[in-house]
Amino acid sequence: MKRILLFSMAALLAAMFGKLLVCGAEPHEQNLAMASAINQHGAACADRHQASPHSRILIVIDPGHGGSDPGTHGPNGVDEKTVTLAVARDLAPLLKHHHVRFILTRDRDKYVSLRRRVAIANRNHAALFVSLHCDEYSHHQMHGFTVIYAQGASTDSRQAARLIAKGLERKHFYLHAVRAEVRHLYVLDNTNCPAVLVEMGFMSDPGDLRYLCSIRGQHRLAEGIADGIVDYVHAMHKAS
Repeated sequence: MKRILLFSMAALLAAMFGKLLVCGAEPHEQNLAMASAINQHGAACADRHQASPHSRILIVIDPGHGGSDPGTHGPNGVDEKTVTLAVARDLAPLLKHHHVRFILTRDRDKYVSLRRRVAIANRNHAALFVSLHCDEYSHHQMHGFTVIYAQGASTDSRQAARLIAKGLERKHFYLHAVRAEVRHLYVLDNTNCPAVLVEMGFMSDPGDLRYLCSIRGQHRLAEGIADGIVDYVHAMHKAS
């Protein structure tokens, strides 16, 4: 009995100490820990004590590029893959706050194939796939965010695109366009669920580049996208 009691006390102290370590971490470290947990366990579930009816809906957040695929480059040397991952990491705690389940297709700087990204969404029966990217154009005055869906996309994809655009506009980002993509984009064409791609701004534009590469700008982007996703989840729940 004494041995069992000592073991129980040791386990309790270990759990308390582990909790203190997590609570004492810097916000950025907490985001990293959360992202790692997502990949290990498949999805970040809503808080069991505050679960809401729409917590059953799963969203896939896809930070574009990564690893050997840097994406586009800003004139300041920042890669698109760095921006998309930073925004995705900021999105994680915001969605968790609203009790929305989600998966990140990558939680660190690593290459993930397009086929793998789509498989993550399809295998987990996602309700929405949101791919994060940055744009560029030879004309430096082209600016603002764009939300894209596939040609012939479902009504749900179009609704998700509009709601995410509204969320970003509420954070005072300039809307460049919400439109169907004329090209075939693998992640939009091959997901079994509604899917959108968010070009968060033009890295070729000095104004967009400033917010894309700043901590404050990345967090505001995450807030706008999170607001749109939450609005979409609410709409799905009402329609069900």
